Order: sequence, then C-alpha cells, then structure tokens
Amino acid sequence: MHLIARAFTVQARQFVRRHKRAERLLIENLDVRQRGDYESRGYFYVVGGTTGRRYRIRHGRTLNVDELGPNGELLSALCFVPKRHIPVADVMLAQKLALELFEPGTLAVAFRCWPSKLFLP
Repeated sequence: MHLIARAFTVQARQFVRRHKRAERLLIENLDVRQRGDYESRGYFYVVGGTTGRRYRIRHGRTLNVDELGPNGELLSALCFVPKRHIPVADVMLAQKLALELFEPGTLAVAFRCWPSKLFLP
C-alpha cells in the first residue's frame, strides 16, 4: 500500500471513530423521548431553560435549530455553532446544552432566519 493511501485510510478511520463517539455521547445525553424522536425522525425537542420555549434540533450543523411557537409553528430558524469544526452530533449536543443552560446568551449570539426567508423541503 502506498504511503499516501495508508495515511488516508488512517485519517478516514479516525474520522469515523470521532463521529461514532460523538453520536454515542449525544444519544447518552438525550432523555427517552428525545432519543426516540432522534432515532426515528432525525430531530429532537428541547425546552429553553429560561423562557420555557420549545426548540427542535434537526440533524445538522447550521440553521438546524427551529424556534417553535405555542402550537408548534415555526417562528424562526437559529444558527449557532462552536468555532471549531467538530462532528455534527457534538454540535447538536452543544446546541441542546446551550439552550437548556444558557438560553438568553445563546439567543443573543444566534443568527436568526425568519420563516418568510426560509426554504424548507
């Protein structure tokens, strides 16, 4: 095996390990209902620690947090991510914890996109 191919294979294995570990950590930090939603639908709900607002965190890295109204309607999509490039599941766990523990500060730094400007499939 060529040296370049071997280095690529090692990096690929490390990438997969990091992402599997991040996914496991996310799952371990979801309650039963959140875990069920995430495993079946690819998203889970979070209640803001200060306001009690509901948020839906979809699998993804950017604009993947939906702020929901009292009837479940989409109020806005939020974008806030760690500065470093980390696995998607780690981003989602950070978003969950930020909304639960530091909601006002999180909302202050989040980029907000209003429904009229959103394209959702």
